[in-house]
Amino acid sequence: MSLGRIASSIIVFAISLLGTSVLIVRESQSLQQAAVATAVKISPHYAAGISLPAINTDGVKAESFIITTASEVVLKRQNAAARVPMASLTKIMTALILEERGENAVILLSDLAKRALPKQSSLAAGETITQETAKTLLLVESDNDVAEAIAAAIGPLLNPGLAPREAFIQGMNQKALPLGMANTHFENPTGLDGAAHYSTAADLAKLLAYIDRRYPNFWDGTATPPSHIQTLSGKSYKIKSSSLLVSYPGLLGIKTGLTDEALGALAIKYRLTEFPEDIYIILLRSPDRFRDGETLLNATRRAFQSAPK
Repeated sequence: MSLGRIASSIIVFAISLLGTSVLIVRESQSLQQAAVATAVKISPHYAAGISLPAINTDGVKAESFIITTASEVVLKRQNAAARVPMASLTKIMTALILEERGENAVILLSDLAKRALPKQSSLAAGETITQETAKTLLLVESDNDVAEAIAAAIGPLLNPGLAPREAFIQGMNQKALPLGMANTHFENPTGLDGAAHYSTAADLAKLLAYIDRRYPNFWDGTATPPSHIQTLSGKSYKIKSSSLLVSYPGLLGIKTGLTDEALGALAIKYRLTEFPEDIYIILLRSPDRFRDGETLLNATRRAFQSAPK
């Protein structure tokens, strides 16, 4: 080969190597930018110039609350990291475990489940229901007997070496960890008060965000609940929502909670025409949960409707 051809080959190789290096650098920069965006939870909507308005929450009596977007951007919070009893917002995790592990499960309302207090369904002992019907009763009526029946049915699928209820509660706590719910611990599937049963508004918002990413139809039937459910025996039972806010415009999902220690609690999924993401509202330890819930919904709606376009 002539010296000219050798020199030409060396130049071509050098240019090719330089181009590859540029591509590697650009790819590395793109990955770094993506990592940073994920770390600070930058939503493409905000990058497009959509502003986040200030929300006036004067008048809210709840000790702890948080308002976040579906991409987990916090719009407003108060004592959101405080560990407090969560009451029947517990049943959101109970329903999630049922959703993930209870496909085709048959839920039996046993005599033991029917001893659960204080809130029971109208279903007779011995009735059986599908996974979807159990989830509806759990989220709409907030029935403790249904929660206990779910734990008894699904627990053996999670850890056959433990008693069913114990296995189910273990599964609830194991599920919370990878979701970043570091300040949450469950000791029952219902939400009854207990020394080791607590969460935070911030943790519960993470739970809602995870559910929406994985199960977008999870809340179907909670904002506009059915009037009846049917058991596998063919018998029909009337049901009634535990929420007074089911007719609020834009409401997509809701879960209520109320115990002596927890006071009132609400988890809300809400949609505004003025904003491209769903909004979550969690409030805990409220002396008047429905009034506080409506106040936060109204405040969020006014803030976005009055924000500069």
